[in-house]
Amino acid sequence: MVPTPEAAVIPSVPSTDHAEAWTRLDAVVRRADSAAGPYGLSNAATRCRLLQAIAAELDAQADALQEAARRELGTDSGTVMLERAAIRQQIDALCTVLQRHHWQHAAIETTPLRLCAQHVPLGPTAILGGGATPVHGAIGPDALAALAAGCPVIVHARHTHPMCHALAGQAVLRAVREAGLPDGVYALTPELPGSVDALVAHPDVRAAAAGNRSDALRLMRRSLDRAEPIPVLSEPGACNPVFILPGALNAQAEHLGQRLVRQFAAAPAAHRPALVFALGGDGYVDLRETIIDAVNALAPVVMPEGTHGHAQRTDWLLSAPRVTLLAEGAQPGARGLARPMFAETDDTHLPAPPLLDDACRSPAGLLVRCSSGQAMLDAAARLGRQHAAVIHMTAGDGFDDLALATKLLSRLQRIAGQIGINSTVAPPAWHVAGASFAIERFLRPVVYQDAPPILLPAALQDDNPLHLLRAVDGEMRH
Repeated sequence: MVPTPEAAVIPSVPSTDHAEAWTRLDAVVRRADSAAGPYGLSNAATRCRLLQAIAAELDAQADALQEAARRELGTDSGTVMLERAAIRQQIDALCTVLQRHHWQHAAIETTPLRLCAQHVPLGPTAILGGGATPVHGAIGPDALAALAAGCPVIVHARHTHPMCHALAGQAVLRAVREAGLPDGVYALTPELPGSVDALVAHPDVRAAAAGNRSDALRLMRRSLDRAEPIPVLSEPGACNPVFILPGALNAQAEHLGQRLVRQFAAAPAAHRPALVFALGGDGYVDLRETIIDAVNALAPVVMPEGTHGHAQRTDWLLSAPRVTLLAEGAQPGARGLARPMFAETDDTHLPAPPLLDDACRSPAGLLVRCSSGQAMLDAAARLGRQHAAVIHMTAGDGFDDLALATKLLSRLQRIAGQIGINSTVAPPAWHVAGASFAIERFLRPVVYQDAPPILLPAALQDDNPLHLLRAVDGEMRH
């Protein structure tokens, strides 16, 4: 049974008129703008209470979400379970950051003027092109981080699974009310013609987060048409390159190949390692054979957003010069499933952007044989921004990768949000360090000059009621 939509969860009704989309969205955005003031002033305890209530409400809807996901997307129960676990991890990390208050960046200068500064929420934020999975489409990492920062969110849902979205959206709305907050703190809007542009153009929307790089670039240009442009936050590319250096390759090629394919098959789409670099030689041959055997044994991979993108990426890879098919998994037997594959090329024929620079949501990987360490460094320099990158290396005992790893690390620091050394990279928002950065994306600094103490926010008051570590005249003090 399709759930009955509530006030802040707009039903998915077909629309062909841009004006109609604007009218319906306008009411939602105005509610968010009305909520922005009180919610932006809410304390850390209130926001943590909201986030924990969201997790509890989603848990209470687990069975219904699993059934809706099965009917709409053909996914098994494990997909929703993993999403809820990821949301719980992110919420726990966000709450830890909120309780420490470091994200406010409170600073005070007493001479020659009385100046105080802290970070405040950007305001109503449009979450565009959210996750295509059952729960993240309604309340994904960007939406949770914006709520933690004190920003009301308007989530633009995909049309592919309205039942999942309605269930998850209503769960969030119940959590908002349970926390004693106005409905405008959260809204879920359907995918209507013109609705994305309408949100970015609306004068009361103060920021937007796009689902991928290509959408973000288009929306940035759209934002420039506003009287006051807004920040459009984008996700970096998600090929998540893995660099296997000679010492590690010669010492454990088979182990690394098996580990790589396991993560390739099981990781969330945005964190799937889909680009692997290794130097040619005996170790490369062993790695290649291991990847072939492991990929041939893979089951089809769930693609909640549909398999068109996978077919497009596969065709693009295999039509590139000197790129050949290496291995394919089992043929899918139902809709919403994609056949995983790995292709192979060498460093002189590394495919060009844009698909290497954009988010790779598809289970289509590429193994790149490098002729030398310098060729590997040159290949790394051609990559755009990435969620994460991994270096596998050894040090000492005949296979010392340290010199090459040092040079590679210097290049990867320019493009990657997270770098793992001999490890599997965790999604950044799921740990405290990453959660802190996630919150700060939705904040901006404000400086107060000669304000009487009674007007200052708690983080900047003389008696420091929050017991913060603050920068006072350039020194960190409690």
